Amino acid sequence: MTPNTELEEISLPLGNKISDIAIIIINLTETEEAPLNISDWTNSSLMETMTVYQYVEMVIKGTVLATIILLTIFGNLLVLLAVGFTSNLRSTTNIFIVNLAVADLLLGLSVLPFSAFLELNNKQWIFGTTFCNIWAAVDVLCCTASIISLCVISVDRYVGVTRPLAYSNIVTHTRAIIACFAVWIVSTAISVGPLFGWKEPRPPNPYVCEVTKQLGYVLFSVTFSFYLPSAIIFLVYFRIYKAAVKQTKFLETGVKVVKSAGHETTKELTLRVHAGAHHVLSAAARNGTYGDKTSIKMTVANLQGRLAKFKRQKKAAKTLGIVVGVFILCWFPFFFILPLGTLCRQCYIPDLLFDIFFWTGYFNSCLNPIIYACSSRDFKRAFRSVLH
Repeated sequence: MTPNTELEEISLPLGNKISDIAIIIINLTETEEAPLNISDWTNSSLMETMTVYQYVEMVIKGTVLATIILLTIFGNLLVLLAVGFTSNLRSTTNIFIVNLAVADLLLGLSVLPFSAFLELNNKQWIFGTTFCNIWAAVDVLCCTASIISLCVISVDRYVGVTRPLAYSNIVTHTRAIIACFAVWIVSTAISVGPLFGWKEPRPPNPYVCEVTKQLGYVLFSVTFSFYLPSAIIFLVYFRIYKAAVKQTKFLETGVKVVKSAGHETTKELTLRVHAGAHHVLSAAARNGTYGDKTSIKMTVANLQGRLAKFKRQKKAAKTLGIVVGVFILCWFPFFFILPLGTLCRQCYIPDLLFDIFFWTGYFNSCLNPIIYACSSRDFKRAFRSVLH
């Protein structure tokens, strides 16, 4: 009996210590970080016994999400390789396209795989709270960098269309690279708020990882990540359209309405370029004067060169206008529903609808290379060269 008594006396405090340690571990788990617990994951809904319908649904969903991820990575990597290995694609405008492709590629590599896992695992996040915060911040960073890059591209196209001859002096490679760095600095400033506490309290369930619904940050992020850049893009492209119509009419018909210096009146300047090595001017132009004695000096070569440059800039603006339009169409539903759900707590927004809009925005990241291939002969040839 004595040995048993000693065993009981020893085992009792040891059992208490083990219980205390278990309680401490549970408390740390609940207050600090969700563990990467494989046993919990295998017991989660992803590994449950599923019906045939649920299995087919998961296979279809997984196939669609995997396709989006692979197209995003492959397509944007192809853009980077095409610009890197094709000399005639190393223009100033394509620096901004490369910047956009880098943002989309980073999204495809670091964000979309975890977003897809979250969808397939019935919203069960197993990678810990710290990584959840980092993942959400990188998500905002990449999406913001994409749209601000498009905003910069729209300004670049405006300069190219309105001032085609002076474009190379205004938008230099150095300025373009500085603008790209500025895009990432601004995007970082917008995305890091939640990392410094600008978010809702963490949910008690450590396996939940969601976009923050804190009202102040939501309004701040959607304004500066989407609505303000979109407004700038719309304004700039409207001005591009007006300038393009005006320049096209002048360069193709040879007629331009100009204002006399120091006067409110307008006069027509007629410049006509024919197939031969001639150019026909109006009577006033042939005499070298207007009513205000303005000298007119424009050679056929100058006019033809300006027309060629303008057409190239106009075509580039059209291609990038399609990119911008598709981006806004893909992301607008999400950026509309996100603040709506935050401002209107009584409004019921189905999770399925939220997920569809979320992935519609992500889907845009794989569309840009397809648009380049369909709209630009240079990119199409470069893609073929890289693939072969």
